[in-house]
Amino acid sequence: MEVLFILIIVGAIIAIAVSKHSKALNEVWAEAAHRLDLRFQSGSRKALRGSRPAMQLLVQTKNVGKSQWTEYIATFKNALPIQLKLSPQGFFSEVTNSLFSRVDIEIGDASFDSGILVEGADPAQVREFLDTEVVHAIKRLVARFDQFEIDHRGVTVLRSRVANTVDLLTEDVELLEKISLFLIHKANAGKEQESMETEKIPVPPPVPDRETPHPPPLPKHEEEETEQEEAIPAFEEVEEEVVEEPAPEPVVEEVIEEEIEEEPVVEEPIEISSPVVAQWVEGFSEATSRYEFSKTFDTFWKDQEVAGEAQLKAVETFSMDRVFGRGPGHRLIFDLGRLENGERLQLVTNAPPESETKDLRSRIGKKVSFEGTLIRCDAFTRTLFLQVPVLEPASEET
Repeated sequence: MEVLFILIIVGAIIAIAVSKHSKALNEVWAEAAHRLDLRFQSGSRKALRGSRPAMQLLVQTKNVGKSQWTEYIATFKNALPIQLKLSPQGFFSEVTNSLFSRVDIEIGDASFDSGILVEGADPAQVREFLDTEVVHAIKRLVARFDQFEIDHRGVTVLRSRVANTVDLLTEDVELLEKISLFLIHKANAGKEQESMETEKIPVPPPVPDRETPHPPPLPKHEEEETEQEEAIPAFEEVEEEVVEEPAPEPVVEEVIEEEIEEEPVVEEPIEISSPVVAQWVEGFSEATSRYEFSKTFDTFWKDQEVAGEAQLKAVETFSMDRVFGRGPGHRLIFDLGRLENGERLQLVTNAPPESETKDLRSRIGKKVSFEGTLIRCDAFTRTLFLQVPVLEPASEET
């Protein structure tokens, strides 16, 4: 009896611990879903689902043997115009290559070729697509996860454990989405350029000038001429009574002056507003690729406290922001200037309380000061994100 009683107690303790762990894990995944604007599905197999303009996102727990993994899938809404498949290189891949005569396309990067098996219908097209930028992006993605598979239909990566923190889940999904969007952009860039070069609007041939034909002269009728020459009988002139009508009264048009609301004049973008902005414009102009842009930010600016001023471009409200978290809140968008490649660099910050935000709306188009900590960047939109400490309003004590 004592042994049975002990087993019951141990079983109850384990059940309680498992229940608490499952509840805590559900809270983590629910919060990550909120930050990423995805739908959370609880249960024994947790999942996050959502749609983006270019892809469908799915994150789910997956049983691999006796352990649970986290699987991340980005499915492209439009397949890439390049037929290819990338998977881990290993002993079994070498065996299957020799058995099924599979060709491993090498691109000339030793670490990439030794770790990743590349297959494709057109090796020359695949090599052209896998340029330096794409290789760096794929290396970054592969280094973060334990398994992967990339093809023209989407990207799948796996982590060999269940993601148990909000930051881990959020960063994993954001990196997957960013790299997937980059691959879509690179794969379709050449296609768009090719279509622009081949598609030309046919110009119609010039229409030759033609003289307008003149109608032949009408024949003269002698009989009509003679009749016109005959004397016309004179008639007595009758004086007609002219009735003078009263002159119409002049109509006085009432001029109604419409009140036209003058729109605020937005000043031209300020290229250099303060020393820190000048450093950003100069530094990020040298980052010719999105990979170099992110690397420059992570190396020199991430978690740095900065202060300066720039042209205020817009003041927006949000209920949930992927960078600044749960709202309601406000964000300020600054125009920092134009980079050497012609793209504009911008800064986004969270905003102060509503009373100060109303005042800032009247200053759109003018220089406004900012101060805070740089927390992240978006290389695709050339945007820096600045965290500004916002104090919560003090509650009145009763």
